[in-house]
Amino acid sequence: MNILITGATGFVGKTLLRKIAESGDFSKDRIILLSGKPVDGYLCIPHNDYTFTKDDFAKAGIDRINVVVHLGSAVPRTKADYLPENDSKFIANVRNTIHLYENLPSVPQKVIYISSVDVYQGIYQSNGNIISEETPLAADTMYAASKIMCEKYLDEKSKTDGFVLQILRLGQIYGNGEEVYSKIVSSFVRRIENGQTIRIFGNGEDFRSQLLVDDCCECILKAIDFDEPKGAINLVSEQAVRIKDIVYLIYRIMEKMPDIVFTEAPAGRSNRFDNTKMKQVFGMIETPIEDGIRAYVDYYKKGDLYARL
Repeated sequence: MNILITGATGFVGKTLLRKIAESGDFSKDRIILLSGKPVDGYLCIPHNDYTFTKDDFAKAGIDRINVVVHLGSAVPRTKADYLPENDSKFIANVRNTIHLYENLPSVPQKVIYISSVDVYQGIYQSNGNIISEETPLAADTMYAASKIMCEKYLDEKSKTDGFVLQILRLGQIYGNGEEVYSKIVSSFVRRIENGQTIRIFGNGEDFRSQLLVDDCCECILKAIDFDEPKGAINLVSEQAVRIKDIVYLIYRIMEKMPDIVFTEAPAGRSNRFDNTKMKQVFGMIETPIEDGIRAYVDYYKKGDLYARL
């Protein structure tokens, strides 16, 4: 079984490759990476900014792809990325997904599309709503619109071409490698390690529900074995933790005295998720937030560059 993975050099992609290697369930010579740069030990097809063609697969001796795990996309890394002037890079998500499908060497048996909970209505509102797979979709940003369009495109192709489509919508993911996205755990750890004051918008009462990247990738791996689609599944955490409690937890783990300033600026968004479907389908038992943050702090202090490249 040939498995094509896009986005393997990104935050989630690197952990997915590590999980694949650790599982021992997949032959490494059957893992093919569509990548912007080579990855040691894997057959890589350069995507060349998604201008590759079927001939590139043929030249590599690949005449069939059984499973596609499509992780590769432009993802907002900071709040500024959501501004209209950055819309063009998210429009490219749609173009690249269409180009990928049209230039595969064969119709795959299965496509696992990695989407985002950004597609849900009210995801940016601090109104206490609990997001689930039943929450209506809304293209509130160009990024969300691009993800919805990719889902719809692949859904239509799955109906006409007969492959299994599994959509996985990622929520807030944290863990080794997250620092390239200016996420809150890595940002707090870096500032605390450097002796800098932590500034929290508002009173720190807004919630974050974060899933460890290792748990996320365990679900992606299990989806490779699906014989039929399960409908869209949110890969999210039910552990809703207040921002200020996350900060105090990191200070305690790092054995540092708290140095926190609460600003008068408006608080950020609060996110709460219902991950009942994830737990039912994958049998997932989440890593406790304290254990996950301890592992990240250890990774950070060791200077492990595994996911920082």
